[in-house]
Amino acid sequence: MKKRIAVLMTLALTCGLLAGCGGGGESTGGDAAGGGAAGGSSTAGTEAGGSGSDSGEAGSVGTDVSLADQEEVDLTFVYIVSGTFADQEMVNEEIARLAKEQLNVNLTVMPMTINEAMQQTSLMVSAGESIDVFPAWAMNIASFVDSGYVLDLTDYVDNMPNTLQWVGKEDVECCNVGGYIWGVTTMRERCNPQGIEMRTDILNELGINPDDIKTLDDITNVFAQVKEAYPDMVVLGGASTEGLGRAGDMAYICDPLNDKLGVLDNFGEELTVVNLYETEYWMNLVKTAREWYQAGYISKDMPTSTDSGMTLMMAGNLFAYNDNYKPNTEAEKKSQTGMDLSLIPITEPLSHTTSVCGLGYSVNGVSPHPDRAVQLLDWIIGSPEVNDLMNFGVEGVHWVENEEGTASFPEGVTSANCGYHLDWGWAIPNQFAGHLWEGNDPDLYEQYQEWRASAKKSAAYGFSFDSSPVTDEVIACKAVVDEYLPPITTGSVDPEEAVAEMNQALYDAGLQTIMDEKQRQLDEWAAAQE
Repeated sequence: MKKRIAVLMTLALTCGLLAGCGGGGESTGGDAAGGGAAGGSSTAGTEAGGSGSDSGEAGSVGTDVSLADQEEVDLTFVYIVSGTFADQEMVNEEIARLAKEQLNVNLTVMPMTINEAMQQTSLMVSAGESIDVFPAWAMNIASFVDSGYVLDLTDYVDNMPNTLQWVGKEDVECCNVGGYIWGVTTMRERCNPQGIEMRTDILNELGINPDDIKTLDDITNVFAQVKEAYPDMVVLGGASTEGLGRAGDMAYICDPLNDKLGVLDNFGEELTVVNLYETEYWMNLVKTAREWYQAGYISKDMPTSTDSGMTLMMAGNLFAYNDNYKPNTEAEKKSQTGMDLSLIPITEPLSHTTSVCGLGYSVNGVSPHPDRAVQLLDWIIGSPEVNDLMNFGVEGVHWVENEEGTASFPEGVTSANCGYHLDWGWAIPNQFAGHLWEGNDPDLYEQYQEWRASAKKSAAYGFSFDSSPVTDEVIACKAVVDEYLPPITTGSVDPEEAVAEMNQALYDAGLQTIMDEKQRQLDEWAAAQE
């Protein structure tokens, strides 16, 4: 165990490439950040030091000792949960107790679901409510930066020891808009391409080896066999956001440049912004979706469905659904669904800025105690206890450490009766500092590093688009996408006609203006790298 800890610590200290956007929990095939890895490792992070005072110079979080001897302050911390837990208050109290003991902070812990956090944090900050550290998403961060809702961490990063150790400066600097570092990305694999989950039992019954399924044509042949053997079963289903060509915002062969309203095609090899919805690759995907829909493989209600593929799979009458993937996907899905699933890759791993900074944690731009709030964020990132509390609850009550050093339910406790079990490692600041849940490979986070290191890397890695100059156009174009993509990517309409109509609507809404602004910013960024 000590050897494994030493290895993980060395990896974290020497590389900022621990990475990915997971695909866990009950989210619909790719939330803003993608999905997530179950659990964390039992690696202990280094406790943050420092004595930064609120009146000190920006960035004076410091690395000294005696954090508990600092002046007492009141702070609020928001983190993401999947829903309501019976023992949430117990978890909140334990996190607050540690913050008081170790930082002399009177901490209010405020868990929120993804939708709540997206909707409420900006309202709370703009209204001057007490909220000091909170989750933020790259897709809408430009408006937060423009409004001063998030603190610029540029002058703080070098004095955030846990952040530098675990996340790495390069990945922190990906969380920027025009050089303004808006937060710290969560610890995920940060690189998970697209695939399709298929029921292993049915593949075995039909004599199909999942390793032989390599192309979309191969997948089509499998679907045909399943449809013939199980005519009443839905072959491919899920939420409208999980259609082929849409599932997983960061899943295909382009660099989405934040919002996919202008992308870099062909794995981001060239710095020329193009319209994703006019690329040959994307058009081929939606034509395939149409073929599957007309053959009866895709659920007829998928264009309007809000039930995720995983939820429908667990209900028992679904063969396959679109999903992101990473090294432990099959073990993770078995833990979540109770079923053996085979992951069939569609695309290769691609690393780009959006995959790194899709979800991060920010500090309130008008916090009355900015230095202490930064210190709180850095302390959370380095605390095994706090990350385990967020992910699995109170040790001895909701989970125990077993002989292998992983976490599991205590005797008599199950997922059905446990008062707290989030298991959304991707959504908390640093799952890597905590425990892995049982069933995962002990070296999972080493696998994540190798996975990230092996991925293709966009030529625009490190570039982040500032959408504030084209806010109106972005809003208008997103409305067009939301209207057209569900039927197009689930195959319920003729793509030849519908895609042409959508593209015209996008250009009418200002897509070319957005793309021109992206190209301008990208060219300036590229010139600064020379």
